[in-house]
This record gives sequence, structure tokens and C-alpha cells, in this order.
Amino acid sequence: MRRPSLLHGSLVAVAALALAACSATSGDGAGQSASADPGADLGTLPVAVPLGEVLGQGTVLDDGTGPELCLEAVAESAPPQCDGPPIDGWDWDAFAGWTDVSGVRWGAYAVQGTFDGERIAVTADPIALALYDPMPIEDEPLPAGTTDEAVLGEIQEVLADALGERALGSGIEEGRLEQSVVYDDGSLQEHLDTVYGPNVVHVVGALRDVGDAESSATPLPEPDPTVTTDMLPAPAIPAGEVTIRGLVTDDGTDVGMCLGDVAAVHPRAVCDDLLVAGFDRTSVAGGDELDGVWAETLDLRGTFDGTTLTLTQPAALPDPLVPQGDGGPPPILGAPPTDELIAVQDAVIAELGDRAFLVMAFGDAVVVTVLYEDGSLQGYLDARYGAGVVDVGGLMADVEA
Repeated sequence: MRRPSLLHGSLVAVAALALAACSATSGDGAGQSASADPGADLGTLPVAVPLGEVLGQGTVLDDGTGPELCLEAVAESAPPQCDGPPIDGWDWDAFAGWTDVSGVRWGAYAVQGTFDGERIAVTADPIALALYDPMPIEDEPLPAGTTDEAVLGEIQEVLADALGERALGSGIEEGRLEQSVVYDDGSLQEHLDTVYGPNVVHVVGALRDVGDAESSATPLPEPDPTVTTDMLPAPAIPAGEVTIRGLVTDDGTDVGMCLGDVAAVHPRAVCDDLLVAGFDRTSVAGGDELDGVWAETLDLRGTFDGTTLTLTQPAALPDPLVPQGDGGPPPILGAPPTDELIAVQDAVIAELGDRAFLVMAFGDAVVVTVLYEDGSLQGYLDARYGAGVVDVGGLMADVEA
């Protein structure tokens, strides 16, 4: 695929993913002053290939030559342009949530598979990022670096040349160089610490290790036997304004938003997953119309009464750098889900029904996505299945006052 023309230091999309990801950090003395030498001999940079499965988030794009997982920034053209590792085993017809324009298909997904250094072979069903509500992780913050910005700029250029296509983007932040790469198991970080000193370059990988499939699972906590299904709380109604992203459809009479598995083809009728009031399509640049139904993916802000979202601000085209919903960064995945956890997944599916847009045993917890969550459903599921067994997130996010 043709690589879009983008400035090396402007790959904010990759930085947003990479800085949230758990990566190898500098060794002892990370906060000490480093007399880094941009002209130091880099030697042979190690090239890591993961031993197990990895997880990546980004746009999957296929221009007819095969799907690729775009780990860099995406050029906002119509259709978009980007490139990344080719994907084997990808079947567009097996799931929804993608767009097809001028023979180019694309969609945003969390992709899990093996990576041989060049290609990704999928090993699990992809999850549309619109429904991906992973569990938050706690990363130990790095101390501020002390290397001069001009020196870091020279190192940035050296690494851009040395890493070649392995480099996804870089930027100078808090006295150190944040260098994004496709994958690192810690060996590149260790090598650069040796060359330049600790806390001069921080390496972050876009592909994350899923974990050792042979690792033992932690036993599930004991649930509260007094909590029964008749205690399931009603769907929560937000007290104030919320934001949500989705495919808005308008036939000139009714306006609705498509949620969940959006049809891969242009809707022939207005979606009724979420009714929308106060929408003016003339305020939005773009959108396509087919059989009298206009559609476009938009960010909406308004009040929600349980059925209808009444807009309080004009709709806007989505900003790919702004996260959606109330989810957090990617989880640290351990062993594949146990039979016990899958049993919890099946029970939650039966219990929540159409109320849940996603229920999936993922890593060491069951991930649940609903339209809106105020903590009441999380509290109920914690009591019913044990604290931390089920992680609930909402497609809507509260607007902070």
C-alpha cells in the first residue's frame, strides 16, 4: 500500500497507544543525568520476534492487495491511506463493523495473533474498537529525563534511519525520546540504554505480548451466594451530558445511531439502537446517501433519557486521537480464558441479553460493554461473580463538569 506523506514526529496516534501500553522501561538509574552521545556507535540493533501471541489495535485496511494492520497514523482521505504488517487469516465476511468505499475496505479493530517479524496470523476473532472496553492497567511512571533537547533531536534522527520500517514514530517528551516500534521484547530498550545511558530513549511497542499460554490461572474469587438474578439493576440513565461515537443514520424523518455489529453495507433503514433528537445533517461535512438513508460515523454529545439522545451540541466528525466510551488502555493478557471464566461469560450473556453489546472472556476477566454504565451494573456483577471477574464499560461517557 502507498504510505501517506506524514512528518516523522507527528505520529500522535501511535504515541497515544504506545504510551498507554506496558513496555520495557529503562534499568537502574533511570532518573540520573545522562551524557548521551548522538554519535555513539549503535552497533547491531536487536530484532525481536515474539515467542507467543501479540495484541495490536489500529485500522485494518485492504485496498485489494490484502489486509494490513495500520500501526502508524492514518491519512484522513476518502478512502483512508495507511500501511502496516500484512494479516493472514483475515475474513471480512466473518464479521461486521467495516466500511467499503471505491473497492477499499477498512475498520478499527483489536487484533490478536502471532507475529513472525513481518506478518500477523490471526488466532482469535477481532474486536471492533467501538466495542472494545479493555481493563485498565497501572504503569509505573518514568522519572523525567535530563538529556538536552537538541541532543535528543539528533538521536531521534539517528534512530529513524537505523530502525527503518521498524520505527513507527517518535517524539521528545519530559527530557527523553519516546520511540515507538512495531514490537520490542525489551532487548532493543536494553541495547539503547547501553548505548546512550538510561532514561534517554524509551522504547514502546505497538504490538503487545498476550502472555504465556502455559501460565497458571488465578482462581476466581468467591461470589456472594445471596445475590440473585432478580437483583439485576435496571439500565442506568445518566444524570448529565454524555458523549458517544457511532454510525448516525437519517432518512429525513427519523435519526438513529447504529451500535454493536454495524452492518458492513450502507444501512437501508434508520438504525434504532439509539434514537437521536436535534440532529441537523447540514452541520456535518460528509456522509453518504443510499436509498434515501444518509449515514456517517459521528461523535455526538447530549442528554439521554434511556431511549433518545437529545443533542446539546452540533454533531462532529470523529477525532481518531480522542478515545471513545469510558474504557481504559489495553489489558495485560495472561493465559487463555479458563473453562470457569467462559462459564461466567455464558451466564452473563444469558442474564444481560440485548442489553450488552459485547460479552467476552478476555485474558483473566469477562469484558462487558453496555450503552451506559454508572457503576451499578459493575457492583452487581462484582457481588454475583466475585470482584474483578467481570469488567463493565459503557459506549457512552459522562461529560466532566
